[in-house]
Amino acid sequence: MKSLSEIGRSRRRGQLLRNPLGRSIVVAIDHGQFMGPVSGARVLTETVARVVAGRPDAIQLTSGGIRRCESIPGFSEIPMVLRLDTTNVWRDKTLAPSPGYWAPLASPLDALSAGACAVVAFLLGGWGDDLMERKNVQQLSSWSRECAEIGMPFMIEPLPLSGKLESKSDSDLVRVLSRMAVDIGCDVLKVDFSGDVDAFSELVSDAGIPVLARGGPRAESTEEYLAGVASAMTAGASGVVVGRNVFDQEDTGQQIRALRQVVYGPGKV
Repeated sequence: MKSLSEIGRSRRRGQLLRNPLGRSIVVAIDHGQFMGPVSGARVLTETVARVVAGRPDAIQLTSGGIRRCESIPGFSEIPMVLRLDTTNVWRDKTLAPSPGYWAPLASPLDALSAGACAVVAFLLGGWGDDLMERKNVQQLSSWSRECAEIGMPFMIEPLPLSGKLESKSDSDLVRVLSRMAVDIGCDVLKVDFSGDVDAFSELVSDAGIPVLARGGPRAESTEEYLAGVASAMTAGASGVVVGRNVFDQEDTGQQIRALRQVVYGPGKV
């Protein structure tokens, strides 16, 4: 017989990865924590309201973001993913890193209190500083144990610093970090799709758990972005976690509907 925490974890995972296909479109709007006000999300509540109206499967936010957006109509109907950590490695001009930091911000228990369906955190590799990498891995391991105890699905986002944290990161490095994340004990991976279908397919096969394709930088066009998502789905992705390629679009709702056709298939909802 399953424990209550196992049942809870399974139920929340089903909120994140919709049955019967087990797929998901997650819109991440936690960029302000890393980069400040970004294009398309300078007024968080307005951005979240537009995204909520488009009805994605989940929205990824920080603790502060959840508090600020709680009263938005329809917000309570969309599952939430809570961001647990932060880093300054994206900042290149204002408050630039020297060489950079990673730090915990919240806990799985905070996510449980907020009613989230999952938590997400970075696994950053290639610091050139073993102490920073050790701190990151130790904290992820601690969160993994806490998630198991309270029934909270754990998503890890493995990113090599050498790839400048964008979607053209070296696929071999991403594969190594992804294996580390799986062995730490995550339930879902959020991984860069480099454009190499064969390499991504091997990564998905190695992982043995659902893999969501990370959105990466804003694409040159909607067509370019959707074509990349289609390739990731062909390679075995279970969906996407996307930010600027949804919320920094002229018609956020239309972009989500277009994504739904790619992730779920024509005519699917």
